[in-house]
Amino acid sequence: MKVGATMEGFWRAPEGTTREDVDWWDPDNPEHWDWDADANQRWWIDRIKDRVDTWEAFSNSPPWFQTVSGYVSGGFDPSADQIRADRVDDFARP
Repeated sequence: MKVGATMEGFWRAPEGTTREDVDWWDPDNPEHWDWDADANQRWWIDRIKDRVDTWEAFSNSPPWFQTVSGYVSGGFDPSADQIRADRVDDFARP
């Protein structure tokens, strides 16, 4: 990704995690989340959260560690799913 095009993620990899470590994330482990990330977006949510009943969110890609290719910008086969089959439920949790 070009400089400035990436956003901070809310996941926090354990010390020593490398790009090859794709199975480290546990969505139920509070230590794997960084709720201090992306303060600007959180500011807007905090400002309006008491006036909103229904929220809609989307993501263009799962995080890199949940993709087949290891990249959020797309896979090597444009007709194949990019998300790892074993991570669908973690990525699309309600």
